[in-house]
Amino acid sequence: MINPYYKSLLAMSLIWLCYFGLMAQNTEQVDQVIADLLAAVVENAGGGEGSFDFNTLYEKYEYLQKTPIDLNRADRSDLQEIFFLNEIQISNLLEHRKELGALNNLYELQTIPGFDSNTIRLLKGIATTQRPLSLQKISISDQLKNADHTIYLKWKRFLQTQAGFLPNEDGDPPRFLGDQNHLYLRYKMNIGNTFKMGFIAEKDYGEPYFYPGKTYGADYLSFHVFVKDFNQTIRFLALGDYSVNLGQGLIMHNGFGAGKSSLTTSIRKGGYPLRAYSSVAEANFLRGVAATLRLGNKVEWTSFLSSKFRNGTIELDATDPFTGANAQSLPLGGLNRTISELERKNQIRQNTLGNSIKYRFGQGHIAFNGIVDQFNATLVPVGLYQDFFPRGSVLWNASADFGFNWRNINFFGEYAVASNFSTAQIHGLLIGLDAKLDWVLSWRNYSRGYRSLSANTFGESQSGSNEQGIYSGIEFRPKKGWQINAYVDYWRHPWLRFRVDAPSFGKEYFLKVKYFKKRTWELYMQYFLEDKLRNINGFVDAPVQNLRQRFRINGIVSISKDVKLRQRIEFSWYDVSDFNFTGFMVYQDIIYKPVGKSYSFNARYALFDIEDYDSRIYAYENDILNEYYIPAYSGRGLRLYVNGRWRATRNLTVEARYEMTKLTQPFNDENGQLVNTGFGSGVTAIEGRVRSQVKAQIKYKF
Repeated sequence: MINPYYKSLLAMSLIWLCYFGLMAQNTEQVDQVIADLLAAVVENAGGGEGSFDFNTLYEKYEYLQKTPIDLNRADRSDLQEIFFLNEIQISNLLEHRKELGALNNLYELQTIPGFDSNTIRLLKGIATTQRPLSLQKISISDQLKNADHTIYLKWKRFLQTQAGFLPNEDGDPPRFLGDQNHLYLRYKMNIGNTFKMGFIAEKDYGEPYFYPGKTYGADYLSFHVFVKDFNQTIRFLALGDYSVNLGQGLIMHNGFGAGKSSLTTSIRKGGYPLRAYSSVAEANFLRGVAATLRLGNKVEWTSFLSSKFRNGTIELDATDPFTGANAQSLPLGGLNRTISELERKNQIRQNTLGNSIKYRFGQGHIAFNGIVDQFNATLVPVGLYQDFFPRGSVLWNASADFGFNWRNINFFGEYAVASNFSTAQIHGLLIGLDAKLDWVLSWRNYSRGYRSLSANTFGESQSGSNEQGIYSGIEFRPKKGWQINAYVDYWRHPWLRFRVDAPSFGKEYFLKVKYFKKRTWELYMQYFLEDKLRNINGFVDAPVQNLRQRFRINGIVSISKDVKLRQRIEFSWYDVSDFNFTGFMVYQDIIYKPVGKSYSFNARYALFDIEDYDSRIYAYENDILNEYYIPAYSGRGLRLYVNGRWRATRNLTVEARYEMTKLTQPFNDENGQLVNTGFGSGVTAIEGRVRSQVKAQIKYKF
């Protein structure tokens, strides 16, 4: 007899496939591109490696919806802010403007090589040819009356109790000192696209409201003021918290950077050197003052100064002649829930000074960048795989980056050196082989001793060290409605890595085929293969081959102006040594946005059967505004969520979310171990087969 659970999976899959006989839709394209991009970054990070400012990506998109970018006035860095445009498309647009003048409407883009109907659909709503780029010569004081003010209040909580809130077996008090509520307050003010100001206060689950010398009220506080195009000289001015993006990320890139994803030819980093910081990621930012100045028509100078505290453990060392103390790591997390976590809070002061000089020529540029980090303790990396990293209380990095176009070829690259004189470099070229075909080729060589604390590079990891590789990707638009994206990536690690106790190598293959029919339907199929070496279960051992594969079918259906359906089926395979694990997941989404109504909701129902965490499947989820969630499906069970939004008045919006994951009955794996019994581990573990969470948010504009 067939297991009832498998019957449910089979029935849901068959129903899903039948939808494609009914399809009629007009998809929200950019939302889906962002969702796929974020999910790809999390998957490539291995479920936790690296730190990314996801919220800023959505906020930038929301901002472009309110103040669309003028394609007739935007320069190269402005256009690079549209993350799905590659350098060939940008160069072709700039050349078209130079030779033929301004665009009359967005549809004229179809005459420019590289711009197909799908790209134009993505640009609708965030780009225009009719209004200026808001570079008005109007003082900020004259625009105050038109300022937009917004306040966000958010609360969320798990309905089950995590282990950190419970006494242990010996009756000791709970390790978490705070309550189970997550609280968030944010205020922001925008004046057109020239002035931004805001602050954030946040308390995570388990964090106390008060802890002597550490926490008074909110555990995380952030404030920023940001000015764009203040006058002909001051292009950007930042006070408080901000992010810096230089070159290809070898020495500093605090924002969301291009990586391996379905945007296979968009691997070059670019855009503005400075941005306001409005995320709750508590380590990946600078705090102080920064500015970008125009020194004539061809030269830009960016300078920044930062001083902030970071979490870490300092050990006194009388033999250290400079600081008298050592610090072994700089964790990126910002959770301060237990006594030990609070004792590590704000123990390390980091002072950062940086400068960048960029010279523009024709359709290219060359820039020279440098940063210096100074600490109140000597950094001493621990672990054999970090044996060649620089050590000391003062670390520096310097680089030169370039980018230029020659005919239909875009060249880019960066060469960097660290304070121990180890080097890192990445170079690439993007070629428009045809109006329908783009090809990118990139080569990287990051030495085992290179290290930058703020690097965010292209490759297997974002650290920019101990890696050599070559990447090749294409985007092919054979005919109207069709798009094919593919890449191959080969790399090797000359030295040990975390959980890899020997030099190693790896490869990835990716293929995505998409077809859409305007105002009718969209479907894509995607295949991914990754083959690399890793220790088994984290033990010190000779690494073995880990082969991971995933296959996905994804569709979007609009059955009316008010109702949209999204569907996905995904399979995964994981092979290591003599073990083979498989996974299967299917979900159904419904998005209800009635025209002219003040309310809307969206929901998902998903079923999954995944034998091992290493064969996990990721799936992006809609959430309340300015939140994202990309859970890793593992085990056997079901998951659902419901989001509701009500615009109570013109200025007041209320949102709520309920999510739940339910595991089926526990079962024995191939080793006879009982699995599917609970969620998480350590202080975040939840016993039982159900985990659920509720969220609520109020947004008030005035």
